[in-house]
Amino acid sequence: MRALSVVVLSLSFGASVADADAKKSVAPTGGCPPAVIMSASRGFPGAKLTACKPAKGDGTDQFEVKVTRKTGGAIEVHFARDGKLLQIEETIAVAKLPGAVAKAFTAKYPKAKVNRAEKQTITDQGVFFEIAFKVDGKSKEATFAAAGAFVAEQ
Repeated sequence: MRALSVVVLSLSFGASVADADAKKSVAPTGGCPPAVIMSASRGFPGAKLTACKPAKGDGTDQFEVKVTRKTGGAIEVHFARDGKLLQIEETIAVAKLPGAVAKAFTAKYPKAKVNRAEKQTITDQGVFFEIAFKVDGKSKEATFAAAGAFVAEQ
């Protein structure tokens, strides 16, 4: 019984310390729910939360959290109000696009000049790549699945 009490006390204390550390890493968080802040802090330990704002995505209320990793790389993470991770967006070098994506993009937009690329990991859907580009003087974005299948254009 005493060992169980020590374990419960240790777990409670550990959670309190983790919660306190998570709150220290939070910068401007606007009106983000505590569940979102805690999920972001726990999901990216040691990272700094630099912003948090309400957003709409796929017709649902979401919260967009800007995170700066220990390594200096910035990402954007989307959470549901209850703290469920929905999506991670990360800017990547165009040269880091998977070969199948680069090949499909070039075939679909042979005259395009690429401005940036982003890796999007969407919970329960997989990994996608969004490519921002200019063609015929117009700025556009195209999304491809990791295997190279075209998904959408904006």
